[in-house]
Amino acid sequence: MKFELTYVIEDHGWAEAEIKSADGVHHIYNISYLSDAFLGLSDSVLRLLRGSQEEGCAFEHEPGRTKIRFIRSGEELKVLVYSFEREMLDEPWEKGVVFFQTSVALKRLKSQFLNQADNILNSIGSAEYKEQWGSEFPIENYEAIKNS
Repeated sequence: MKFELTYVIEDHGWAEAEIKSADGVHHIYNISYLSDAFLGLSDSVLRLLRGSQEEGCAFEHEPGRTKIRFIRSGEELKVLVYSFEREMLDEPWEKGVVFFQTSVALKRLKSQFLNQADNILNSIGSAEYKEQWGSEFPIENYEAIKNS
């Protein structure tokens, strides 16, 4: 199974994500508006495309936090999903528990991110995204990722 990423805005201030690969499936439930999770993910994807060797992003829960770490080796990425007990506290990776691990080609991560961004824009649009999420849709990152 190829790497698949889904990210869905659910209700006002809530989202869900899922990572599927040959290594299994990991669901990230109850992502909260406490932080701008999709912006963080877009920042990570963009920096990786620009050559960064390691990036990470966080999804806040109530309670708890999920962090995704991307470690680059050439055009391949190791993806580690960590769980932390407390939200809004940026603890080092070593304090988290790895719940899921897989790998993906950078090109595949890019296409999966763009698919999810397109789904959000096509289903609710940027105005409704802001209404439901409380933050602007990361359009600058989206365009930069699309054009890289």
